[in-house]
Amino acid sequence: MIIVGGTASVSPAVEAAVTAKGIQTERLAGTNRVETAAKVADFAVAQLKWPATHVDLSRGDAFPDSLAGAAHAGKNKAAALLTESPTALGAATKTWLSAHASTLTAGHINGGTAAVSAAVEAEATEAAKGTPGGSSTTSSLVGSSTSSSSSSSTSSTSSSSTSSTSTSTTNPLCGVLEPLC
Repeated sequence: MIIVGGTASVSPAVEAAVTAKGIQTERLAGTNRVETAAKVADFAVAQLKWPATHVDLSRGDAFPDSLAGAAHAGKNKAAALLTESPTALGAATKTWLSAHASTLTAGHINGGTAAVSAAVEAEATEAAKGTPGGSSTTSSLVGSSTSSSSSSSTSSTSSSSTSSTSTSTTNPLCGVLEPLC
């Protein structure tokens, strides 16, 4: 059994109760939820053999967009990473994106710019390219067509604008993680 989160999220007593039933456990935990998400992404790539080609990024300090985006990430066998806040990417996420820059070819941002700011989107895209100014792929992180208060998510799939978050003809990120911009 994989336990996701530290002992504040899933207590040692719960883990002991599972272990007492003869079930082996492995805990995936970081110092915060952003690091934990990166550890889960590493596990999915290393143990489940998910390709490190697609990534979904959601706001990490509020759950609605990441919860809604989890189904998309799971269906696409994509890493689901989190930001520290709407205005801060976070070191663990940036490190994960940089470490997998050579294989990343697609990505999505869940929520509007109130959930993940344009500056964080740009920082994530730059990290996903590899080194600053360098490019390892021809892909782009694109914002979803939803605002943070919306209940559905649709990504950009043509050259027309899908939201204030992602306008494919003017989005500076087209060409980094989403080949359909």
